Amino acid sequence: MASLKFDPKRLDFLDVARGSAALLILLEHGFQHCFPEYVQFSVTNIVIGQAGILVFFMISGFVIPKSLESGQSNATFWQRRFFRLFPVYWFSIALAFGYLLLGGPTPIGVELGDTKTWLANAGLLQRVLNTPNIWGVYWSLHYEVALYIVCSILFACGLLRRIGPKSLVAILVGYAVGFSALPWLKGSPSGNGDLRLVLLACLFGLMVQRYLAQRMTRATFYGLLAGMFAVTLTVWGANRLSFPEATTVAQLLRWLTILAVATGGFVGLMELRHRPMPRVALWFGRRSYPIYLVHPFVLVLLVPTGWSTGIVLPTAIALSLLLAELTHRLVEKPGIALGRYLEQRPKRTVEPTAEPLPIRRAA
Repeated sequence: MASLKFDPKRLDFLDVARGSAALLILLEHGFQHCFPEYVQFSVTNIVIGQAGILVFFMISGFVIPKSLESGQSNATFWQRRFFRLFPVYWFSIALAFGYLLLGGPTPIGVELGDTKTWLANAGLLQRVLNTPNIWGVYWSLHYEVALYIVCSILFACGLLRRIGPKSLVAILVGYAVGFSALPWLKGSPSGNGDLRLVLLACLFGLMVQRYLAQRMTRATFYGLLAGMFAVTLTVWGANRLSFPEATTVAQLLRWLTILAVATGGFVGLMELRHRPMPRVALWFGRRSYPIYLVHPFVLVLLVPTGWSTGIVLPTAIALSLLLAELTHRLVEKPGIALGRYLEQRPKRTVEPTAEPLPIRRAA
């Protein structure tokens, strides 16, 4: 089997992809707040923020198998992911709580006295407990954790490393058959395609990881990429046959456009991985998670100001980046450092002691 080691410098393209995705999502939500007519346009044509979300899942599909296969245990993997995910996540919850506690006028996804929702969100269990997300962007974190679980199970069973080109072809075929049969089984269209696109994005990230690990040829990789678009068309066709009025050509074009923007950008960066990446792009990438989680708070702060669009949008971007930088320095980096410290802390060993000899009493 080919080595799964990568030159870290050649993975800088992942940071650039992260930063680009975070900026797309920030712009998407900024446009929605500043231009009411943009919402209908994006729903009809393309949601650039959704393309950004897919890029995030592509990166997860790349990084998670690589991390598990690098020699670390499942326990180490989960410890690292916990300290990367939760400190910034809890900080964004604290921003929401502080905003409402200080009398913030703009409603968000929870009321101050809704203890169940606060606790469910704190444990990232809101989907399980059927409670709302405090910030709308939290929806993607549930899928992220689900991906962790699936990969961990496959790794524990020894199956993750065995996924190669043939397995990926089989998965794409199963994807096409399953989602094509779904309309007949449930008697309704299979939805707006968000889950299907997320699954394809995770799968695509794994394809890139296998390709860069030299476990498939260039022709095989691009053939699998074409297969992703083919199964998207297949699933749409199955829905079209069952529910022609609810499944439109515009819907198909929207899915294909979002998928093309996300995969095209990712592949372009991948092909440029041998070249030095711009420092500013790397800066955005290393703060992408804070940007993603704190920008809704900034937008909520700016909604009541009544400022003109020309002021609100650049202000929202500037404040989001500033708050993300502070969050990165004061929350994210210390959280990661704490996780590494706990991981590397030497375990105490208890010296064996001899059991005392029984006392023999005189007769």
